[in-house]
Amino acid sequence: MGLSGARDVLFLRGDIEDESFLSGVLSAYAEGFVFVNLCSFTDSYRIRTTVSRWGGAYIDTSCSTIHGKDEHRYSRLMPHTFQPTRNSEPHFTCSGVNPGMVEIITRKIINETFPGGASLDVHFFENDRFCARLNDGKVGVSWSPETLVDEVILTPTFCIKDSRVVESDSPPALKARTRWGSTTLEARLVGHEEIWNLQRLKGMTIENSCFAYALREEVMDVLKDDPEVANRRLIIPGPDIPVSGTDTLAVQVIEKSSGECRTLAWTTDHAATWKRWGINGVQFQVASSLLFFLDLLLRSGDWAAGRVLCASDIPFELIGWDVADELFTKYDIEWKDANDLSLGIEEGPFEEDGKGHR
Repeated sequence: MGLSGARDVLFLRGDIEDESFLSGVLSAYAEGFVFVNLCSFTDSYRIRTTVSRWGGAYIDTSCSTIHGKDEHRYSRLMPHTFQPTRNSEPHFTCSGVNPGMVEIITRKIINETFPGGASLDVHFFENDRFCARLNDGKVGVSWSPETLVDEVILTPTFCIKDSRVVESDSPPALKARTRWGSTTLEARLVGHEEIWNLQRLKGMTIENSCFAYALREEVMDVLKDDPEVANRRLIIPGPDIPVSGTDTLAVQVIEKSSGECRTLAWTTDHAATWKRWGINGVQFQVASSLLFFLDLLLRSGDWAAGRVLCASDIPFELIGWDVADELFTKYDIEWKDANDLSLGIEEGPFEEDGKGHR
């Protein structure tokens, strides 16, 4: 492979879950590298183990799968993800936009608005209106079709309810309706890493939390279908296909004792980010969030040495929130006050169809 303008770049092809291949690459850089894992559906714990053996720092954007198993339950995937490794350098996991950045914003809201809050509700909302005109029954999406199918069709709802982590007995993700001001949108209450990670916040109780995922109506209709059919129909458009619409990601925190609510939201325009960066709005959110965490990793000191961290337990009380604000500006991460969105979930988890949970 080649890359225009690249210097000192080596391209290799191999399976990063293959210990012999990965060790063969990393041994040349022992004790002096950062491994950035951008692959989904990998056993990141297996990869981290090899990275730690060669003394490297590590970062990824999503939870680990379990090697050799077809797992779709966060109650199993997350404990596997956070298994410790004998690393001397910091290892950051789940360091994308969601998971990752939404947890930073949750903590920012708590720090600024509810510093003494002991009991909170945290709700995550996404409203992606991505649109592209395609033929042959294809429907354009802004992110990996395989990931969308996994989250909505194959993975059961996972949430926090009454201070307990709760998971549906079976997929798909439960249906709900979300309120965005005067508009009501069909949504799915998906399983997501940040729900699990919130339990790692210190000094407070998260009483209720869920992720309400609303895509354009045509996409939501496809995600009601058989997973194989949905995988065939959903597609990320090529570079010659014009795209439009916006993606809005919102974090809402409610203090239980007072009922006070604060919401921050980040809206990206798919056409604008495509014109400027050659990627759509969701891809930009993920990329800039990863750069936020990677920058933080490269600055890390004793507070991160030898630890496996996620956004919910990076110690900003030691680092200073001014560093987060600096990185928001550096990477065009633009969260704004959004209480005027009047966000709400009209049907709560496990109340719609009586599905069991554990």
